[in-house]
Amino acid sequence: QLGLSFLLAHLANAHSGCWLGAPPVHPERPLPLLIYSHGFGGNMDMGSYLMRQLASHGVVVAAVEHTDGTASFTRLADGSDLAFAPTKLSRAAQIRRRAEELLAAAVPGALGEGLPISSDGAGTFLRG
Repeated sequence: QLGLSFLLAHLANAHSGCWLGAPPVHPERPLPLLIYSHGFGGNMDMGSYLMRQLASHGVVVAAVEHTDGTASFTRLADGSDLAFAPTKLSRAAQIRRRAEELLAAAVPGALGEGLPISSDGAGTFLRG
């Protein structure tokens, strides 16, 4: 019988086919930003098919890997690994952490320099 642990392990190792820092086709045109938040037990690659499609139409997509323990697998900024640990934080703390991570990704320059992201925030979409 295949259990949840098998599924989460598989999702943690699935490649999205997306590239960090891919150059925009039209660098002179401001582009909308969509910040994707995976669901409970998911990871930033879960919506890669949809995110690739949106990116192909000129949307800058940032997929956040949450560090609140609800991701199937997370590589933390210090290089250490965090496996699925849904009780790592309280539910309220998880929601705060997720909100902080999503808002941090929307700060101008957070995704690198030179991206022609609309600077007025009107083209920024958060999904969670």
